[in-house]
Amino acid sequence: MKSNLPRQARPRKFQNVIGQDLAVKLLHNGLKRNLLGNVCLLHGPAGVGKTTLARLIAQWICCEKHVDDEPCGECKGCVDCMNGTHPDVFELDGASNTSVDSIRTLLDGSIYKPVVANKRVYIIDEVHMLSRSAISALLKTLEEPNDYIQFVLATTDLDKIPKTIISRCFRISLDSINKDSMQSHMTNLADQYGINISASAIKIITLSSYGSMRQAIAVLEQAALLFDNKVNDKDLQKMLGLTSDDNLQNIIKCIKENNQLSLKQLIKQIISEGSDALNIIRQILFELRQLGNVSEKDIALGYMLAQSSVELHQSPYPEEILDLHLAKAAMIYAISPDSMRDTQMHTVSSNAYSKSIDIQVNAMPNELKMNKDVNVDNKNVELNNTKSDSSADAKSDKGKDNIGNKDNIENKGSNDKNSNDKDSADVSLRKLAYDMFNKN
Repeated sequence: MKSNLPRQARPRKFQNVIGQDLAVKLLHNGLKRNLLGNVCLLHGPAGVGKTTLARLIAQWICCEKHVDDEPCGECKGCVDCMNGTHPDVFELDGASNTSVDSIRTLLDGSIYKPVVANKRVYIIDEVHMLSRSAISALLKTLEEPNDYIQFVLATTDLDKIPKTIISRCFRISLDSINKDSMQSHMTNLADQYGINISASAIKIITLSSYGSMRQAIAVLEQAALLFDNKVNDKDLQKMLGLTSDDNLQNIIKCIKENNQLSLKQLIKQIISEGSDALNIIRQILFELRQLGNVSEKDIALGYMLAQSSVELHQSPYPEEILDLHLAKAAMIYAISPDSMRDTQMHTVSSNAYSKSIDIQVNAMPNELKMNKDVNVDNKNVELNNTKSDSSADAKSDKGKDNIGNKDNIENKGSNDKNSNDKDSADVSLRKLAYDMFNKN
C-alpha cells in the first residue's frame, strides 16, 4: 500500500469527486461558461472535498489542453498544479496564517499579471480563521479584483465569515457524503491498494466517519497498517473504541428491562475492553434510529442520550457520567407513559408549556364534566363545564375563557395588576386542565 493514502486517493478530475454531484456540476458549468466570477466560496463540513475542488479549479484554469472539459492531468500546467509548484497558483492555510501580514504578503503579487496561465489563482483554506484585520485587508482586494485574478475561499464555518465577503462570492455548498457513495468508494480503494477487508468492516468505518471521506480513508489506512492489510470487524471495533453488536443489544435490553445491576456490570466490562463512552452513546442512538416502530419511551430515551453526549464530551470522567445517564435512561421504561409525560411537561419553559397545554385542552373530549376548585398563588381558581347553563349564567359577570368550545375556565380571584402573577396563574390553570384530561 502506498504511503499517505488520503493524498494518493485525492481525485484528479471533477468526475472522480465522490458524493458531491450537484456541487461539481454547478462548479464545472461555471468554469466552462466563464461564469464563476472572480471569487468562489466553497463551504461545508470537514473532509467532504472543499480543498480538492479548490485545487481542481486551479488545475482547470492552468491546464493547457482540456480533455472532455476536464483537466488533462498530463500537461506541464496540470503536473505543476498537482505538485504544488505552479508559479500562478498560491495557497494559504487560514488556520495557521491568521495575521494581516500573511494576507498582505499573499496579495502583494495580485497586482502582477499571470506568468504562464490565463489567471493567477489564490486559494485560502479555512478563511473563517483569519483575524478581523486580515479579513478587512482581504475585503479591500475582493471589492475590485483584477480580471486575471481568481480567488477560491474554503470554510467549514460559514456563519463566521462577514456578509460583506459572502455577498461578493459565487457560493457552492458541499454536503456530508452519503453512506452508499462512501461504502462504494471505500470498497474500490481497498481493492485498488490490496487491503483485505470485509463489507461489514467497511460499513463500520463509514458509520464512524459521519460523512467525512477524508476521515474514512484515514481510518482505512490506519487499520491496514495496524493489522497488516487484513482487517476484521472485531479488531476494527477495538481500534475505534466501539463495542460489538451483541453488547449493544444487551445494553438496550438491560435499559428496557430496567435491569440496573446487569447494565452496570455490562458497561464496566465494555469499558475495560477499550470501548469509548461517547461512542457507546452514539451506537445506541444509531440503533434506536433503525427501529421500525418507535414508542414514546424510545423517543424519550433517544432525546436523553443525545443530551448526555454533550456532557460526556466535556466531562473528565466520561465512564462515571455514562453509568449515571444509562441508569437514568433505564428508569424511563419503569414508569407509566402518563407519569413520563407529566415529568417531561415540567421540564419545559412556561411559554412552550402553555402552548402545549393549549393543544391538549383543545382536544378535550365532550364527556369531560367536572367542577374542581384549586388554590394557585393565593388565588381561588375554578374549572367549570360549559354544559352547566345555570352555573355559566351566574358567573357571566366575572368573565370566562372558552377552551375548545366545550369548557370554560374562570378566574374568581381579585384582579392583580402584576402581569407576572397573572402569567403564573394562567400556566398553573392550564396545567390543571391538562392533568384532568389525561386522567380522564
